[in-house]
Amino acid sequence: MSQPRIIALDAIIDILERNQHADDVLSSVLNSHNLKKKDKALVTELVYGVTRNKLTLDFLLSKISKNDIKNLSFKIRNILRLGLYQLEFTRIPEYAAVNSSVEITKKTESKQAASFVNAVLRNIIKKRHTIKFPKLIKNPDYALSIRYSHPKWLVKRWLERFGLDCTIRLLSYNNMPAQTTININYLKTTIEEVIETFKAEGIHPVISEISPSCLKIGNIGSVTQLPGFYDGHWFVQDELSSLVVDILAPEENDLIIDMCAAPGVKTIKMSNYMNNKGRIIALDKNDARLKKIEENCYRLGTTNIECLCEDSTLFSLPQDSLADKILIDAPCTNTGVLSKRADARWNRRPADLEKLSKLQSKLLSNATNCLKPEGIIVYSVCSIEPEEGINIIEQFIKDNPNFSLLNLKEKLPESLKNTFKTDYIQFLPFEHLTDGFFIASVKKLY
Repeated sequence: MSQPRIIALDAIIDILERNQHADDVLSSVLNSHNLKKKDKALVTELVYGVTRNKLTLDFLLSKISKNDIKNLSFKIRNILRLGLYQLEFTRIPEYAAVNSSVEITKKTESKQAASFVNAVLRNIIKKRHTIKFPKLIKNPDYALSIRYSHPKWLVKRWLERFGLDCTIRLLSYNNMPAQTTININYLKTTIEEVIETFKAEGIHPVISEISPSCLKIGNIGSVTQLPGFYDGHWFVQDELSSLVVDILAPEENDLIIDMCAAPGVKTIKMSNYMNNKGRIIALDKNDARLKKIEENCYRLGTTNIECLCEDSTLFSLPQDSLADKILIDAPCTNTGVLSKRADARWNRRPADLEKLSKLQSKLLSNATNCLKPEGIIVYSVCSIEPEEGINIIEQFIKDNPNFSLLNLKEKLPESLKNTFKTDYIQFLPFEHLTDGFFIASVKKLY
C-alpha cells in the first residue's frame, strides 16, 4: 500500500471534511512522517491538488457514480477524489491510481467498499470521453465554476467586474501550484549567504523584483527541513506581504503597532528594518496565534517585539506615547491568494464580505486614536474585492478629514513605478502575474 497516498488522504479529510487550514495540515503531516523527498513532493501535490480541484472532481464523479457523493462516507468520498485527481490531473499511471485507491479502501473500510471504488474509477477511465462539461454560452458562471473548481458566487462576481477573458485568466492563475517565497533575516545572515546555502542543496533561488529582500524558491511543500530554517536565517513571506512593510518603511526609533500581527512575518520584517531597535507592539486577540509570533521571534532573534493579546478594534495608547506608524494587514476573504490558500475558496460565503468590511473599517477607525500627528497608517488586504480595498479607504478619507491618502509610487521598486496610476495599489493576478493584494497608506495631518 502507498504510504504517501494514505498520508495525503488523511490530510485531505482534515481539510475538506473538518475545515482545517491546508497549509497547517500539510506542514504537520510532512513533519510527523519520515518521507523521502519524492514522497513529500507527491503528498504535497495530492493534498493541494485535490483540495483545489474538489468541485471539478465531484462533478466528474457525479456523472459516473450512481450514489450521490454527498451520501458516501467521508472516507470513501475522499478516496474517490484522490484516485480521480491522479487520473485526471497527473501523469501517474492509471493502474497505480486505481490499485492504490482500492488497496487503501480494503485496508481502511471493507472489501465491498473497495469493489465500489474500483468500479467507479474504472468507469471513469472507460467513459471519461463521454462526459460533457456545462456549456459556457448557457450559464457561464456555473460552467466556469465547474471547469475551474471555484465557488459559483465568486465566479459570478468576477465575470461582472472583469469580463470573461480576465476571469478565465484569474481562475487559471488560482489553479497553478503555489510558489514559495522567503525573506532574509538580516539580523543573522545576508541574502548572499542564504543563496549559496540553497544552491548547495540543489535549490536555485531567484531574487524578487517586487521586494528585494525576498527569494523565490519554487514549488516547495514543508519548508522546515530546508537549510537555515531552524537557524533563523530566513522566514516564509510572500513578496507582496514584504512590499507592505517596505511601504511602511519602519525606522530604528519608531513605535509601531501591528494591529493584526499573527503569524508575525510582517512584524519580524519590521524588526529587521529597525535593526532590532525601537518598539513594535504586536496585537492579536487569539492567544495561540500570538504564541506563534513569540516562537518565530525566538527562532529569528528579534527582541523589540511586544506581543499583546488584545482586540485591535478597542486597543488604546496613552496620549503622550502614541505610535509613529501603524500597520493594518486586515483579516479578509483571501480572494487574492486562492492559489496559495487552496482551502480558502471553500470556506468563504458572500456574507463574509459585509462582515469583514465592517471589521476592517473598525480597525482603521480605532487606529486613528493610537497614531500621533504626522503618523502613517498602511492598510492592506490579500483580496481583490473593492468592498475590502478601495471602498474602505475612500470611506475612511471621507469620514476623517484630518487624514490624507498618500501616493505610493515613490515607495515602489523601479519595475513597478509605472504600473499603477492610482495613489493606492491593487495587484490583480491576471494583470500582474502575482497574488491579488490591495495596499494604501494614509497620513494623519493633525
